[in-house]
Amino acid sequence: MRSPGDPKKLPLLHHGDTRDWALRLEAATRKTIEVERGTTFSDMTHVISACIAGSGAAISGSLLAKQALEEGKLIRLFETEVLARQSYYVVAEKERLESGIVRIAVEWLMREFAPLDYG
Repeated sequence: MRSPGDPKKLPLLHHGDTRDWALRLEAATRKTIEVERGTTFSDMTHVISACIAGSGAAISGSLLAKQALEEGKLIRLFETEVLARQSYYVVAEKERLESGIVRIAVEWLMREFAPLDYG
């Protein structure tokens, strides 16, 4: 099952609500399918665990699923990337952003969350 129409055949696993599935399927297929079905979890790690256990297909950020993808425990249904609806921000006093451990942490975050190359 590797084509964009395949999620019609699978139980869908959700984190919080169904908007991620609606956005992903529209971007990948230009069609919509019924995304209200499936199981909803309050924690993304539970969604990924359920997916690994074979309970259905899930939408996840690349960082959370990276290890399972590399180990072959998960496969990507779509090559299409969709930007997350949320953004994360580092908030600190300017002096702290320019010094020591905060600067190192920000530099690490920037490297870690840089756009991933799937080519």
